[in-house]
Amino acid sequence: MKEFVTYCGRRLPRTEITPEILERVKREELETLKVVRDFCLKNDIEMLLAYGTLLGAVRHEGFIPWDDDIDVYMTREDYDRFISLWQKSHPAGYLLQNKDTDRDYTQVHTKIRKDNTTFLQQGEENYLYHKGIFIDIFPLDRIPGGFRRKVYKMAAMVYLLYVRGFIPPEANRIVRLGSRVILGLTPKKLYYPILKRIEKYITGFSSDEMDMACVVSISGMNNSIPAEVFSKHCELKFEDDMFFAPKDYDKYLTILYGDYMELPPEEERVWKHRPLVIDLERNIEDIDYE
Repeated sequence: MKEFVTYCGRRLPRTEITPEILERVKREELETLKVVRDFCLKNDIEMLLAYGTLLGAVRHEGFIPWDDDIDVYMTREDYDRFISLWQKSHPAGYLLQNKDTDRDYTQVHTKIRKDNTTFLQQGEENYLYHKGIFIDIFPLDRIPGGFRRKVYKMAAMVYLLYVRGFIPPEANRIVRLGSRVILGLTPKKLYYPILKRIEKYITGFSSDEMDMACVVSISGMNNSIPAEVFSKHCELKFEDDMFFAPKDYDKYLTILYGDYMELPPEEERVWKHRPLVIDLERNIEDIDYE
């Protein structure tokens, strides 16, 4: 029996996720990664493999077999310059998406999406921003130590709250209560101006001795990385090409994943994106609705 997904009040046929579909999505993402890599090389911007993509390169020489994730890092300076240059002139068929381009976008980092494709994830059914197949670009920021880190984390928590515009489901009871109060007292039209002010603070540290982290979650800041890990680079094979990565990737992956060469239990080897609708030829608005 055909299943359907309600997207912004209209019904779409849900995609049956098969290994063949996963492989085709991976190919599209890999092509997007190469496009971004070439753009960065042309403009002297450093782009490094990150998170599960780096783990996949080290452990599998490509994608983690049960996932399709592609994540890359840029320092905040390169990240800002990348966005500025991309908006002036970018490869045809691809678009940049973040909170500045789409105010209802609920993440703190940037995506590069392929036009004329669809990758609708669970939780995105009521948002109208572009839903194309994507790779994630994360900015690396310097974070202070000592007492200032506690202040930094508090600012980052509020920042994340205003970016998302909803209470994080994984939060404990105290955080949920505080989040409800903050959002309840703030008119929605002020979310963006407030988060931009906080962003100026959390991206304003520049000491070379400070750790580096990506403000996508509080847990991400708890796993801050010594800056020297990113000071030297190497090239690693990822699928059929070579990409830059931190030379001390062992230290990076150990901080994030522990014994990263050990495979997770079989029940944890699942596709984390939870896609509902996939189309490799059409934007979601062009798919036939029921």
